[in-house]
Amino acid sequence: LCDRSCANVQFSTGVANGAACVCIGGYYWTGSACWYNCSLASNSPRTNFDATACNCNGGFIWNSVVLNCQRNCSAILFSTGGSNGLNDCFCLSGYVWSSSSVACIRNCTGLANSPGTNAGLYTCNCNNGYYWVSTGCQLNCSNIANTGAADTLISCTCVSGYVWNSGTRLCDRSCANVQFSTGVANG
Repeated sequence: LCDRSCANVQFSTGVANGAACVCIGGYYWTGSACWYNCSLASNSPRTNFDATACNCNGGFIWNSVVLNCQRNCSAILFSTGGSNGLNDCFCLSGYVWSSSSVACIRNCTGLANSPGTNAGLYTCNCNNGYYWVSTGCQLNCSNIANTGAADTLISCTCVSGYVWNSGTRLCDRSCANVQFSTGVANG
């Protein structure tokens, strides 16, 4: 009886055990080659794609460096595309990873004019008198007398004859062009 020559078999120890080659740790003998043992893989149906890779569950891709299936972060909205371990992704600035949502969600913590809580994946709750726009909590100018549209997140455009007072967040009468006036409104 002759032993198999295993010296040139990839992922074998080079040692034969009769007709089979002894594979290195994490690999098994198929009868003709050493294949990666996909029963060790996470996020996988634990079946082989080929000798060195496993099939992965939906939303996961094979990482040949760590020999495991990791989340396909390039398919996650607001992700940098980089993986943080097997299941998590790194997110763009202004977003944080949510394992429960499997998403990069808006980071509402510390957001101006917000209680810091999420209204949805990509939106934040806003304090009373503000509403959500794509960049933050916008002052609701429709509730302020003598205003037109919003100017910035925290100011409004006043109608003619009025000027914005950033301290009170109100439109005050402009007295600059009133004859015999000090130029300052009094109420």
